[in-house]
Amino acid sequence: MKRVVFLVDMNAFFISCETTRRPELAGIPAAVAGDPKMRSGIILAANYDARKYGVKTTMTLGEAKKLCPDIVLVPPDHSFYEEKSKQVMQLLSGYTPVIEQASIDEAWLDMTGCEAILGSPRTAAERIMKDIRGKLGLWCSIGISENKFLSKMASGMKKPLGITELWVHDVPAKLWPLNVRAMYGIGKKTAQLLAKINIRTIGELAAMDPAILSEKLGKMAFEIHQRANGIDDTPVTPHSPDEMKSIGRSTTLPRDITDLKEAKKVIMELSEDIAMSARRHRKKGRTVQIT
Repeated sequence: MKRVVFLVDMNAFFISCETTRRPELAGIPAAVAGDPKMRSGIILAANYDARKYGVKTTMTLGEAKKLCPDIVLVPPDHSFYEEKSKQVMQLLSGYTPVIEQASIDEAWLDMTGCEAILGSPRTAAERIMKDIRGKLGLWCSIGISENKFLSKMASGMKKPLGITELWVHDVPAKLWPLNVRAMYGIGKKTAQLLAKINIRTIGELAAMDPAILSEKLGKMAFEIHQRANGIDDTPVTPHSPDEMKSIGRSTTLPRDITDLKEAKKVIMELSEDIAMSARRHRKKGRTVQIT
């Protein structure tokens, strides 16, 4: 039986969550940002009305205001976004029990064998998108393929509210012409290394001799060469608390801080949150890392 894997990616998740409780944000440029009152911090999520002006995630508030003076800025409420994320995952679990949450706003679904109940993959994706929008007031894009890598790539090809199929037989036409930086798993440094051996597109990466790649990239060479050829056999694996190998917490501060006492307070709050999770799941730590 042919595998069918979806990647459901929520569109502009943080600001979309805010719009569900502040409908007046719909249709106007808006973003979740650091501290709007102090006019400091960065953009965490901009809606598509703001993106039309060039506003992007991680942009400073000053830069965003220059591009879009009328943008409405909303302070972040991460506990609210976590709750909305749980609602999304709960809704998705009604379509398949095999769900792997990749982040707060995206998840892989193994939809293999669901055609008899839900219809074709596209029909099922349309139903999921309509369900999320109708019940939760949120937008999403969905990538459809035989594997996790291709479904991830497909999910980013049409936003917002896009459904894209990217099957293995589509790879030469749809994937290979793209720049290697567009490939999931390849960052700036890897792209620079590839450029040194004249690899700038995913197609050029797919055609390269794996032995030459291995000399330049080491262990990761085999995996990215396989991905460039549309090959990914990794299963969609639901996570359970017992599987956790690390517990981490992060926060976005409304402004830069230089006072050590203030920094210690933030670290203590994050540490206590981590400790509560560790106690709840009966885990012990050996290494503490601060980045």
